[in-house]
Amino acid sequence: MRRERGAALLLALGVVASVGLTVSDVLMQDRRASGAAGHVAARAQVREIAMAGTAWAQALLDDDAAMSRFDALTEAWAARLPPTPAEGGRVSGFIADQQGRFDLNSVVAGGRADERAVARLRRLLAVLGLDPGLADAVVDWVDADDVPYGSRGAESAQYGAQVPAGAAANHPFVSAGELAQVRGFTPAVLARLMPFVTALPARAPVNVNTAAPEVLAALVEGLTLDAARALDARRHTAPFLQPDAFLAALPPDLGWRAESDIGIASRYFSIEVTAERDAVAITLRSLVEREPGLPARVLYRSVL
Repeated sequence: MRRERGAALLLALGVVASVGLTVSDVLMQDRRASGAAGHVAARAQVREIAMAGTAWAQALLDDDAAMSRFDALTEAWAARLPPTPAEGGRVSGFIADQQGRFDLNSVVAGGRADERAVARLRRLLAVLGLDPGLADAVVDWVDADDVPYGSRGAESAQYGAQVPAGAAANHPFVSAGELAQVRGFTPAVLARLMPFVTALPARAPVNVNTAAPEVLAALVEGLTLDAARALDARRHTAPFLQPDAFLAALPPDLGWRAESDIGIASRYFSIEVTAERDAVAITLRSLVEREPGLPARVLYRSVL
């Protein structure tokens, strides 16, 4: 029943887009007096459709919170809305649990490197076949000092020597996309890493119901990727309803008991909605916070 109700809300996303397009058709005809003005008007209209889709996705998250105390990939919010026809255009969208990813900002706590989190980032890089030393530059991008961390760190002196010259941010990532500015993170590295990382505004536990096997292997020291994939297969039929259930499912020889670092529900989600019409397309990406007892709210959004 939960999945059917959620699927109905996802379908409503497309319906809202269709209604919005129909209502504004008359206004659009008047605005198409010139090509440039028509393009601007069309882009504004498509943006409004994407905004409406985001609002419906927020409603879906609210609906889910009212019905369950866990978040898993088997639930309706995790189902993608494929490109759906809507009055001469298309609308599509999806919700992604950001607590199923490694939080780049977690590598620093109180202005200094959090060694446990740094070790996890190194493990994630290694699992993905990337250089674990890249973690040093991530620490320097976030930490408050200007002293290179580890053997591969990069602070303002290193960025200043580049062409063009730059500087370390020395503050938390606003979005994971900032990694493109960090030393060593080439397009090839980013293509491999980006699906597994995020940047959260506050520390939050990793949701073991939604984290990719690669993230689980990085989270739990000694957990192999094969063992993490076995956990992934299990939770698709029986999500973890308590952190202890996840701990009990780990290989017995690990002895890993970091309960504070794991959770079975999430607070932070991203919503991505794409609206298209008349060769105009807009993708609206939003970071949403869902606090207990409160409607999901957008913290920030970007237009692509």
